[in-house]
Amino acid sequence: MSVSPIEISPNLAPQSPTLQRDLSIAVAAESAASIDERVRKSLGARAAGLQEVVVLSQTRYLDLSTSSRRRLGIAPGQVHVQLRLVIGDLERTLSADEANELRDAVVDILHEGAVRTWASREMQL
Repeated sequence: MSVSPIEISPNLAPQSPTLQRDLSIAVAAESAASIDERVRKSLGARAAGLQEVVVLSQTRYLDLSTSSRRRLGIAPGQVHVQLRLVIGDLERTLSADEANELRDAVVDILHEGAVRTWASREMQL
């Protein structure tokens, strides 16, 4: 049996590779459902570099280990959300530093825990 190759329109094919960044954040339980919308609205024009925001998991405060609670700075009433950001530009390849800066902007927008961890050098405290 012969299988015909699938043709992809040049307009739909990615022009540049994407980068992924996984992150852990603490947010109020009621705000976990609107993460993608909040990120895109807050990023404005920079949201064009964010192809996808995927919620990988959500864990209630009480279900986290003590070390995870400390690492996130999470408080009762918050949930731990693991996100995957798919970052890319349709016209050019983004550098790892550019992807890290966008990742850090998302953490800055969403993370409500007391402890923050930055990936880009510019945001290191």
